[in-house]
Amino acid sequence: MTSFTQERMWLIERLSTGPAMYNVHEVFRLHGPLDVAALGHSLTELVRRHEVLRTAFPERDGRPSPSVEPARPFDLPVTDLRAEPAERRTRLARDLVQSEILRPFDLATAPLLRASLLRVDEDEHVLVVVVHHIAVDGWSMPLLWDDLSAMYRSRLEGREHELPPLRIQYADFAHWQRARLSGERLQRQLDYWSAQLSGLSPLDLPTDRPRRPVRRGRGGGLTVAVAEVQAGRVGGRGRGP
Repeated sequence: MTSFTQERMWLIERLSTGPAMYNVHEVFRLHGPLDVAALGHSLTELVRRHEVLRTAFPERDGRPSPSVEPARPFDLPVTDLRAEPAERRTRLARDLVQSEILRPFDLATAPLLRASLLRVDEDEHVLVVVVHHIAVDGWSMPLLWDDLSAMYRSRLEGREHELPPLRIQYADFAHWQRARLSGERLQRQLDYWSAQLSGLSPLDLPTDRPRRPVRRGRGGGLTVAVAEVQAGRVGGRGRGP
C-alpha cells in the first residue's frame, strides 16, 4: 500500500516527459584510506534495514502496487580515474557525477537507491548516492547517512553494527494513513474541496518569459557564504551555541 504522497509522486513520474526531476542525491568527497568492500557491505545493510529503499512500484490496474523485494548484495561500481591527467580527471569526474544524478529510475524495479564510486587519487574518492523521492525526503536523508556511517565504522572494526531494529517501516505509516483517511472522513474532505474549487477558472499568471513546450528542470544557482555559527542555527538538525 502506498501513502498518498507516494501515489502522487508515482503519477507525476509517469506523466513527466523531461529529465529525472525527482532524484534526490548526495555527493561526498572522501579523503583518506577507504575500504571499498566495507562501504559496499554497508550499503547492502542500509538497503536491507530500510524496506522502502527496496520497494518496487509496478503498475496494476492503473495504480502503483508496491512490492518489497528481498535484500540482495548491493552493486557499487567503481570507476578509476587515476590514470587520467589531473585536468581531464576533474572534468571527467564532474561529467560522471552529473550523468549519474540525472539518470532516471524505473519505479517498477528495486532498489530505488543507487551509488557509484569514483577513485580520483590514491586517497581521494567521490561517492555519488542517488535515491528517488518516492522513497526519501529531506528529513529522512540525514538519517540514512547516520546509519551508513555507523555501519561502515562497525565493518572496519570487524563487528556487526549495533543499530536497533526498526520497529516501524514506511509501509506501516502508509497503512496507518490510509486507514485514518478513508470512508466517510475521506469523502468529507473530497466534498469540501470539490465545493471550494467549483467553478474556479484556471489561473493565468504572468511570467517573465514564455514557457517552453517541454519542462527542462534547469535552474540558476546563487552562492552565499555563511559563517559557521550562523550555519549551525539553520536547518532541522542544526544546533546553535
